Amino acid sequence: MRSSTNPKGRIVTVFSFFIAVEIICNCPLALAQTESDKSTINSFITQQAKRARATEYEEARSIVKGDLNADSAEDAVVLYTLEGQGGSNQYLQYLAVFLNRKGKLIYATHQLVGGKNRKSIESVSIKDGKINLQTFEYLPTDASCCPSKKAQMRFILSGGRLKRI
Repeated sequence: MRSSTNPKGRIVTVFSFFIAVEIICNCPLALAQTESDKSTINSFITQQAKRARATEYEEARSIVKGDLNADSAEDAVVLYTLEGQGGSNQYLQYLAVFLNRKGKLIYATHQLVGGKNRKSIESVSIKDGKINLQTFEYLPTDASCCPSKKAQMRFILSGGRLKRI
């Protein structure tokens, strides 16, 4: 009895093998990239909290990715909140920008954008190289806990700094 071989079957098998190798080899690299990014972000925020004698409200942290400097690489914007500065009942919200340099996030800049009795930042997004914040601002009659006026803020990265537009 003679067995026939199907060349198309071999091609599919070889192709499937290479796809499996690609997936297996790239997953740990992608995971390491994510862990490296988390470490970079965590280190930065820990240093900022220490300087401010505050703690981060980690559950409020928001990380979004998108291209901020037109290099086609995915950069990161982090909205984070520091609270209890020097034992107070204060909280402040910051935006930090991390640029993607050869697959690794590098700190670029940060800026105070909200906080108690300032404005509340509800969400952050990136579109067309611009950072968009959905906010609530305080009306004269609002309690310090509860700003009520919906608003927006937009920023671009310009000259290594965040610039409100």
